[in-house]
Amino acid sequence: MKKGFGRLIFIIGAIVSGYILFTLAGDKIILYDKFYEGTGNRSGIVQNTGSRTSNNTDEASSPAWDNNADTSDILVIVNKEHLLARDYKPDDLVKVDVSFTTNVTEEEKTMRKAAAHALEELFAGAKESGIELCAVSGYRSFKCQKGIYNSKLKTRGKEYTEAYVAVPGQSEHQTGLAMDVGSFIPLNKSNNYDFGQTKEGKWLKENAHNYGFILRYPQDKEKITGYSYEPWHIRYVGLKAAREIKASSLTLEEYLQ
Repeated sequence: MKKGFGRLIFIIGAIVSGYILFTLAGDKIILYDKFYEGTGNRSGIVQNTGSRTSNNTDEASSPAWDNNADTSDILVIVNKEHLLARDYKPDDLVKVDVSFTTNVTEEEKTMRKAAAHALEELFAGAKESGIELCAVSGYRSFKCQKGIYNSKLKTRGKEYTEAYVAVPGQSEHQTGLAMDVGSFIPLNKSNNYDFGQTKEGKWLKENAHNYGFILRYPQDKEKITGYSYEPWHIRYVGLKAAREIKASSLTLEEYLQ
């Protein structure tokens, strides 16, 4: 009797342990991301998933930790293969003193301190050139990004969302180093090329590097960056890197290789 009871306890324990460690997704076994279960290292180290897609906005597939990643580095890579921890938040966020479009949350008006100051200088430089820019979205938490991602899935569909919207944890906005920039003049259409064809978009493309920013998702680089062309999304990398990336026409991934 005792032997049978002990065997039953062993079987139950094995099942519970297996459920905690693994979950079946389609025909693949996926290891749970402990960041999202609240039991792992929560320091903000970037995670390399080894996969360019995710079917669940709360989990990453096939995780392999990149222990050399440093989220304090302004050149940190965050994309569909390198994720941020769910609760990662920069500790030097400040409100950016520039003009914002309407319907922007308070957190989206912030960036990391160095990036914020550089963006203020960029906007001032644009104004001196007769260009009026508006900021659209800066820092976004994991929770904020998740809401945007799920909303776009419902309103724009899977194809559009995977092309333009990062899964939470995969968004550069969570680093506090990225800002979406727009124009106060309404565009006639809502496709990705519109802003790039305006005088504001052209100025940004030609001058962002002088303030330490790059166009993070350039045209015809989708296979490298994982995202379609976004003429409005700029990323702070510092003056040296920005000028070298501009001169070489490389993406951040290529530059760091």
